[in-house]
Amino acid sequence: MPTNIAIGTQENHYMLSVCIITKNEEHNLARCLKSFQNTGFELVVVDTGSTDQTKKIATEYTKNIYDFTWCDDFSAAKNFAVSKATHPYVMVIDSDEYLQKIDLSRLEKMIVEHSGEVGRIQRINIISGKDGKQENKEWINRIFAKESFHYTGRIHEQVTACDEKEYRTYEAPVVIGHTGYDLPKEEKRQKCCAI
Repeated sequence: MPTNIAIGTQENHYMLSVCIITKNEEHNLARCLKSFQNTGFELVVVDTGSTDQTKKIATEYTKNIYDFTWCDDFSAAKNFAVSKATHPYVMVIDSDEYLQKIDLSRLEKMIVEHSGEVGRIQRINIISGKDGKQENKEWINRIFAKESFHYTGRIHEQVTACDEKEYRTYEAPVVIGHTGYDLPKEEKRQKCCAI
């Protein structure tokens, strides 16, 4: 469950859409979407061919649900999701991630101040080892203006400026948890090979 969420008035948070691509994530998606429920952000879910209850779960949190025919290209799927966002800025999240901490008022100020830059959010990866659960932290590029940036790369997708120039980044006040690295090896292999 998310902790330390600084919540302002929802109408102030019109500028950001959270975009998620998913497939057969019925065990993770509710946690992901619920963690953003009190932020006031638009939620955009793109399904790439689920055969479980993923889409049904998504309807409990948003009406913005779209189908995308999987074409072995993560960037194409994420760019499609971004194109469906109605707000000028997006935060791209995976369905096995969930919001732990956010400072909404500070984030909005930073987005405006760094409008031509990409926001990096902190991700805490939860990994099982022989000594039990372990965590490691990393900063990843996830927040950007949809008109200025997009994804490139079929598998190892990266945020790229539309004009292909180098860009600056800033550390956004957002922390997410990630359990994707904690899957059994075979499940991880199947997930990576066919989203």
